[in-house]
Amino acid sequence: ALAAGHSAALTEVQWGLPAIGAVLLSCVVGIAISYAGFNLRKLLSATSFTVVGVVCKIFTVLINDVIWTQHSNGIGHLGLFVCIAAGFVYEKVKKPGSNLCA
Repeated sequence: ALAAGHSAALTEVQWGLPAIGAVLLSCVVGIAISYAGFNLRKLLSATSFTVVGVVCKIFTVLINDVIWTQHSNGIGHLGLFVCIAAGFVYEKVKKPGSNLCA
């Protein structure tokens, strides 16, 4: 709001207990997601970590499709699934002893 020049909107918000709780919960969840991401990055290769991130995008896209009317079209969904499939194939190919190319 501040960057867009809508600072007056912040003064109009009624900061009751539910609003403060929602902001605090959002902060806690954001920190937890960040912490989990750093820990997961230690356990996985860069490609696997990227694939996990893209798979999370599927859930975001599906939730967006259910909740709002302005969402990606079929071509966007197809592109997302092609990227995910390519990531899985790439991860299988680069593992030692993989029979995918044989």
